[in-house]
Amino acid sequence: MFNAAHAAWKPFLDITEADIEGSTDVNINASFAFSREAILAFKENDIDQENGAKGTLIFTGATSSLRGNKTTSAFSAGKFALRALSQSLGKEFGKENIHVRHFYSRGIRPTYST
Repeated sequence: MFNAAHAAWKPFLDITEADIEGSTDVNINASFAFSREAILAFKENDIDQENGAKGTLIFTGATSSLRGNKTTSAFSAGKFALRALSQSLGKEFGKENIHVRHFYSRGIRPTYST
């Protein structure tokens, strides 16, 4: 499961080059690197007799994966890219019994405990 994210919650004109680089590094570059390693490992697996899969790669997104909003331009761009990557990988590797999924939840906030 790939569950990393980087966000800069700022109005568009306040976003810096560093904000874009952070979003790109985590939301796009890291997801490519993670996917590559996971898929290479899955290709070595035998097919699971119960579910027919060699492996399942799960990406967690956000509502911003589907639509942007004010102050989410950098975050949304990265999450859109992550969703597109998951769709592309699913189409490319599904025929090899490697499943790829992208999930997001609307309005559900994680609970943190200390």
